[in-house]
Amino acid sequence: MYTLRQSLQVAAAACSVAGLVAMIGLAHGREDDDGLAWAIVHPSGSTSMSGSSTDWKAIGRLQRSTTKAVLYGRLGQKRFLISDAVMIGRVAELMEPQEKIGKQMETLGRESERLSAAESELDDQESALEDRRDEITEELDRLQERVAELAESSVDRSRQEDLRRRRAALRDELRRIDTPLDELRTRMDSLEAEEKRLSRREEDLDREHERLYQIAQREIRVVLNDAVARGLTTPLPR
Repeated sequence: MYTLRQSLQVAAAACSVAGLVAMIGLAHGREDDDGLAWAIVHPSGSTSMSGSSTDWKAIGRLQRSTTKAVLYGRLGQKRFLISDAVMIGRVAELMEPQEKIGKQMETLGRESERLSAAESELDDQESALEDRRDEITEELDRLQERVAELAESSVDRSRQEDLRRRRAALRDELRRIDTPLDELRTRMDSLEAEEKRLSRREEDLDREHERLYQIAQREIRVVLNDAVARGLTTPLPR
């Protein structure tokens, strides 16, 4: 069983091979093989579907040939076409809750991308400051050694003063770097907390999408059986 995100990846890959990329219009493509498959096929190219890879070729043929919305169905090994607008509407209505979840997940995805970009920018700033801090620390160590060497002699006092002034300036720069570094790390902690919140929300939506999917599958099976019983289906070749 695939998650919503994995379903999109699997469907996109398979459709690319078969030349059916246009099939992926909504995030309902599933790779299931429980004897039930269906797809609302629109001439515009968008398709809501659930089924296995064995159904995609038949759905693709319908998509290229239909001039109106139709419903592809499979119960076991029996494939059929439904043109009845009421039946199509019933299936579309059953998918509405999942569509709402899908839109929420798209919004979360965009927000996650924004946070990732912001975090990447802060990482770059932090790296630049830390690199400069390391350079200053290394130079301070060298200066400290040189000052200690000169302090042992009474000569070159002006040179000693120059080194002390340089040391003081570097220490001041270190203090100026530490403040923005602390601020950056605080902002990064905040971003990480927000990313965790989004991740938990995404997991919640995944679970809700799966719950709604299972409910919809049961109800769509009822719709397809009803269409068969009422003679509203046109058989399709296997």
